[in-house]
Amino acid sequence: MRVALYGSTGLPIIVAVTSVAVANGQMSQANTSLLVAGGTLTVLLLPMTATLLDHSVPAEEPAVAPTTAEAPEPP
Repeated sequence: MRVALYGSTGLPIIVAVTSVAVANGQMSQANTSLLVAGGTLTVLLLPMTATLLDHSVPAEEPAVAPTTAEAPEPP
């Protein structure tokens, strides 16, 4: 899940596609600005979310068999 969040930041492709669309007259500057702003938010929020997910899952301690010093004595 974390890898997907790190890899899902799409700002470079958004900028490239919107630049071509504006140059060809297929998209307005206002729409381009909104899409690039949304892409910027993904660059900021998704890696931060992945980092928070990494810290929110506590690591499980491995089960260790008791040593002779820790083993209860028989009655």
